[in-house]
Amino acid sequence: MVHVKFPSAFKGAFNNKLELHRADLYRVAWSWCHDTVLAEDLVQETYAKALKNRSQLKEISKLKPWLMRILANLHVDYLRSKQLTEPYEDVHQITENNPDSIASRDESVQIVRDAIAQLNDTHRKIITLVDITEFTYAEVAEILEIPVGTVMSRLSRARDHLKKILNDIDNPKEKLSSSPNILRRVK
Repeated sequence: MVHVKFPSAFKGAFNNKLELHRADLYRVAWSWCHDTVLAEDLVQETYAKALKNRSQLKEISKLKPWLMRILANLHVDYLRSKQLTEPYEDVHQITENNPDSIASRDESVQIVRDAIAQLNDTHRKIITLVDITEFTYAEVAEILEIPVGTVMSRLSRARDHLKKILNDIDNPKEKLSSSPNILRRVK
């Protein structure tokens, strides 16, 4: 391995930007594993690996996708080591002014969360990275180390499966009609 000597400005920018992504990393980790402690551990381990391997990052503008790729690899490693599916639990509620809208929105969010939790790991990752975290297809391809075409086909299958799950719910359109961008509110 060739060690690259970075200017001190790069090191400072790296350290400053690193902490800015903690909330996004945690949200994605939690959406994949549905366990607050495991999500925190995955984020901590992501940061440890990022700090240890910062010489591999050539452009500071690519920090977020690079961190997400580290997180994705750590999650795959965890799944391989445990060979189990984590139970789903809700830890985040969306709040707003009106109690009726809160209840309706919370119910809609819960419906979507439950549906996402029913997806397999591959589909859950694609849905969360594209539709919730709003990464581009190219960034998701880089994060998961797969071709862009594979991202597109997996996303299509994941959305179809999610749609089927939601359609199996009694009156899902009525429950979700007040929240057209519900996937982005699941954060």
